Amino acid sequence: MPDSPTSHKPSVNPVTVWIPIVIMAMGLVVFYNYMLYTKGQTQGEKKDRPPYINKAEDDLILTERSGRQVRLSELRGKILLISWLDVHAPGVLGKLKELMSAHVNSGRVHVVAFAVDSETPPEALREVASGCGLDENSPWWLVTGDAGRVRDFMTRELRFKPIQPGADKSLHDTRICLLDDLGNVRRLADV
Repeated sequence: MPDSPTSHKPSVNPVTVWIPIVIMAMGLVVFYNYMLYTKGQTQGEKKDRPPYINKAEDDLILTERSGRQVRLSELRGKILLISWLDVHAPGVLGKLKELMSAHVNSGRVHVVAFAVDSETPPEALREVASGCGLDENSPWWLVTGDAGRVRDFMTRELRFKPIQPGADKSLHDTRICLLDDLGNVRRLADV
């Protein structure tokens, strides 16, 4: 028997080496995909923009105060301030006018006020507009349209509170909707 003990090297199992390497590689793949996902979620979004509530996708054919037929899609690419309008109490227009005073020259902001009563004639809308100092070339649409489609659009897509059937139409949602240039509902603000 020799005096020195025999040196015995422990054998390394290849599975114990490769399993941690595979796990780390999978972790890197998952992390990379997560980063791509979050980048895709925020791409094109500015940090100062509020999150969007919904996407407005429907197009409506409406009658504007001038009597001409307009489509909501004509305003794509513009920032919209949208509200209900009661021609007997047009106080919301004064608030909208205050908001528009800072943006009237930009050409990017447009106001669309939907008559609560779909039977409102264009003449009544013109009268309200002239009473508020709005001319025909201003970026304001005071509109009427098919009651069912307009109410559906306002509640389902813009998230206004619904007008109850048979209820007094003056009891409508008085908030203003901010619709960005991509058609995203960004905010419903009390006035």
